[in-house]
Amino acid sequence: MDWRTVFDSGDRSKPAGDGDIEYLREAVPFAFDGGGGFYLFDMRREPVEGEYAIVYSHAGSLGWDDDDCTFVAESFPAACRGTAHPAG
Repeated sequence: MDWRTVFDSGDRSKPAGDGDIEYLREAVPFAFDGGGGFYLFDMRREPVEGEYAIVYSHAGSLGWDDDDCTFVAESFPAACRGTAHPAG
């Protein structure tokens, strides 16, 4: 699954978000922090007990490298119990 199934621009000749989905193809965003950062389901691996890991990335540095993407939690419920913002 990639972002096209979630954020469809309606124009199938070009990807939604001007190609941003190419950088995090196996992730689905579900929450934004209002400052350009967002939380995503990391779908690169199979879910554990039905839950995908959660990562955080900023729109200005999309990618799976350590400096682009921050691990948040092993699951959505665990991320909701967290108390710190992953961007610091």
